[in-house]
Order: sequence, then structure tokens, then C-alpha cells
Amino acid sequence: MHTLVLNPVYGNGDPDHENTKFWDASPGGELKLNCVNAAAVGQFVLGAEYYVDFTPAGGDAPGRA
Repeated sequence: MHTLVLNPVYGNGDPDHENTKFWDASPGGELKLNCVNAAAVGQFVLGAEYYVDFTPAGGDAPGRA
């Protein structure tokens, strides 16, 4: 099993950088994923930046019409 750990990034002090704006709103956190598929893990590059999107699954999720 492989463990992927994602952390928020920062924009190196550039106030207009999208990472700085994200850091100002959410300066801490960690997303940890365990994966048994080595090929899937190989798609991630150490030190690279990735967007994470949380989209409700299905139209019957709580709070959705």
C-alpha cells in the first residue's frame, strides 16, 4: 500500500497568486489517501501541485435539490 499526502500550498508572498489567496483562507490541512494501485500512485509527481475538487456524488446528496 502507498500513502499519498497532500497539503495546502502558498504563493511565495505574491499577493495576487491564487495559492496565496487559498493560503489566506485555508492555511492548514492535510488530505491523506491510501492506494494499492502502484500505477495510480505513479501518476503523482513529488512536489507537484494539484487541484482537489469535492463534488457531491449523485443528485440526492443532503442539501441539494
